Amino acid sequence: MKSSGKKARIREMLAAESGKTPHTDWARFKQQIRREVVSNEIPQLEIADQKTTSIVKWLPAIAAVIVAGVVVFSLREPAHEKTNNELVTQKSETVVAPRTMQRGDVYRSGRREIHFLSGAAQFKAHDNRLFIEATNLKADFKLNQKTDLTIQHPLITVTVTGTQFVFDATASGGRIRLTQGSLRINLKNPTMPNPVLLTAPVLFEFADKTHHTKPIAQKKTALDKPLYRYELTNGEVLYAEQLATNEQIHRVQLLGGKEQVIAVGDIASVGPALSE
Repeated sequence: MKSSGKKARIREMLAAESGKTPHTDWARFKQQIRREVVSNEIPQLEIADQKTTSIVKWLPAIAAVIVAGVVVFSLREPAHEKTNNELVTQKSETVVAPRTMQRGDVYRSGRREIHFLSGAAQFKAHDNRLFIEATNLKADFKLNQKTDLTIQHPLITVTVTGTQFVFDATASGGRIRLTQGSLRINLKNPTMPNPVLLTAPVLFEFADKTHHTKPIAQKKTALDKPLYRYELTNGEVLYAEQLATNEQIHRVQLLGGKEQVIAVGDIASVGPALSE
C-alpha cells in the first residue's frame, strides 16, 4: 500500500496536470521528484564495495602465482651458478702453469728438443708456443720445425721460429752459439741498438752494456776465400765469402753454403771478419 505522503504527491501531480494548480507548484513538484530519484540511485560506496570484493576474490590466485614464481627462480638459481662455475673451471684448465726445468731435464715435442744442461728456468709450453724465463741457464735447442719460442733474460729477449743453437748465460751476460737458422735479439739496455738479427753460423756475446758477434771458426783449406762480416741497415749481421761485387750489389756465399745477393744500399758496413 502507498503511504499517505505518496498519495498526496500523486494528487498534487494530477492536480497540476489538470491545470488546477499554479505553474510554480508544478515546477516545485518536478524538482521534488528529481531529488527523490537521485537520492534513490545506487550509492557510489556500494559500487566501490563491489569492485573491492572482485579484487579480494582474485587475491588468493595472484598470491599463488607469485609464490610459484619465487619457487621456480630459487630452483633455477643454483643451476645458473653451477653453469658459471663450470665455465670458470673450463677456462682455468686452459691456463698453462710454468714448471721449473733443471740440469738433465729434456723437453721433446715432434721434432723439437730442448736439453737443459745447467742452471734453471721457468718453462711453459702450450700448443706450439714455448716460453722460457731464466737468469742462469745453459741449454741446447734443436728446433727442427716451426716453433714460436721466446726466451726472457734480464739483459735480452730472444725470439725463435725454428733453429739450432746453444744458449749459455748468467746474470752478468752470456753467449748464443747459433749453428742453424736465425735469431732475433732485443737488447734491454736502451743505449744499444735494437733489434739484432743473427744468421747462422755465428756466435753472439752480450753483457750489460756491450754486445758483439763473431763467426764460428771452421776448418779452412788453401782454397778458402777470405771471410767478410756484413752489417746491414736493418741490424742483421752476416758472415760470407764474396763471390762478386760491383757498385750495385754484393753476391756472397754465406757460411753454410747458401748464396745471397745484397744490395749496396742495404749494407751499413763490411770488412774482414776475425775468427773466434
